[in-house]
Amino acid sequence: MPTPPRSSCSSSPHRQHSAEAVELLQVPRSEVLDAVDDDTFLVVLTHVHYLTGEIYDLPSVTARAHARGAWVLWDLSHTVGAVPVDLRACRADFAVGCTYKYLNGGPGSPAFSDVRGDLQAGLQPVLAGWMGTRVPSISTTRTARE
Repeated sequence: MPTPPRSSCSSSPHRQHSAEAVELLQVPRSEVLDAVDDDTFLVVLTHVHYLTGEIYDLPSVTARAHARGAWVLWDLSHTVGAVPVDLRACRADFAVGCTYKYLNGGPGSPAFSDVRGDLQAGLQPVLAGWMGTRVPSISTTRTARE
């Protein structure tokens, strides 16, 4: 697993994390910033809460995580098409979302992901879509009648 690069706002190196050392921590929205510490590897948050409409301050949360040596993955499913966001300006590491909500894509519309440019060369995907492999899965090569 790659190590999150240190942000320019931080001076101490990030510790290596192994799969055996990973602990999932779920905290209330109001406690997220306080929960990010030097042991945090990845912060995963939804920018706009689907039920309450609460919005995280994406730039400050990202900066806080970077200052502690962590990456941030933002879910923008309820943001895109409704709330302006500039991932480049705040140096967001990763973002995912969908187009069927406020972009009116409808059922089956594509999802999206974003990886900050300077991180792309050092990361390798571990999951591939149906057509993302040399040998497509059975579900893509058979018809519904077979």
